[in-house]
Amino acid sequence: YVGQKVEVRGRMAKTPSGKDLMQVISVGAPPVETMNTGEPVSAVNLDDTSWSPFLDSTLGVSFQKRNNWTLNGNIKYISLELLTSDGKNDSIVIRRFSNPGKIPLGQQPQLALKSLSSLQSKIGIDALDALEYRYETGIIEVYLVRDEYFYMLSYTPFQKISGDTHRNDFYELLSTFRFVPIQ
Repeated sequence: YVGQKVEVRGRMAKTPSGKDLMQVISVGAPPVETMNTGEPVSAVNLDDTSWSPFLDSTLGVSFQKRNNWTLNGNIKYISLELLTSDGKNDSIVIRRFSNPGKIPLGQQPQLALKSLSSLQSKIGIDALDALEYRYETGIIEVYLVRDEYFYMLSYTPFQKISGDTHRNDFYELLSTFRFVPIQ
């Protein structure tokens, strides 16, 4: 929306300093038309915005996923892939590793080998402790420990671009992530 004109409807409130304030509840895509600028405006495919719950009791995870992501997997990982407009795949992978010694997250040997600094964060519905690594290539890795298991949730874009909306899909998935009983 940068550089575009938008119409705002609704009641405005005032901040203590007197500035207009409005709560945005949703954003819709405009129809394909020409606005005052004379430039064509592209519509976003609104069907891509639908989300579905996903539960895998073999891996012991649950989350919301966009319906346009293709799901693959087995007993050790789940892979979500989205074919981009140029025929390349962006991917989200959730992988589970064995953690027989129940080693805490900050002491995992796999993470000690990383030369990047990590961000400590809380993810998911249950505010699970996590470590996040971000790479210059756009790859994001998030690590969690659950008793005898160690999980890696990663997002890999085909190419790094500014304003990567699929990265936002990954963070939305993280916000709905939770552990469920393992069958």
